Amino acid sequence: MQRTLVTLLFILLGFIGVINPIYPETLINNEKVTPSYIPGLGEIMGYIQLRHAKLWFAGINGNWDLADYELGELKEGFDNAQTYQPDFKGKPIKEIINPLTNPALNSLDQAISKKDFQNFKLAFNKLTYACNACHQSTGYKFIQIQTPSSIPITNQHF
Repeated sequence: MQRTLVTLLFILLGFIGVINPIYPETLINNEKVTPSYIPGLGEIMGYIQLRHAKLWFAGINGNWDLADYELGELKEGFDNAQTYQPDFKGKPIKEIINPLTNPALNSLDQAISKKDFQNFKLAFNKLTYACNACHQSTGYKFIQIQTPSSIPITNQHF
């Protein structure tokens, strides 16, 4: 019986180790933490791509509150890339992302706050161009972002 309990304990501990592997410490809000899961850059970029599409549909439908929210989520995605994947091919990722995207994000902020449809479209195109410029400069020119042509989520009203 005792042997069975010891065996079960080792199995349980092994299972916990598989579910919750050890990852290196990272800085979050200037505090060292060891998260149980660190998203890869591709996962973060997939999240950003979804937010990019949702931002578009919120803006073209004049849902400025939702557009503002999605822009915040998009920015959070870029922040997550810098937090969880700070280095990309030996270079700080913020030195790659920020110079390309910050001007477009600032333009989007202004257009959304003014509820300016024409400038929203221009700023959105500027962001799309920035995404593609980033992909090209990092060797991922085959990832081409475009203005969405269909709503990515059918259970949300834009």
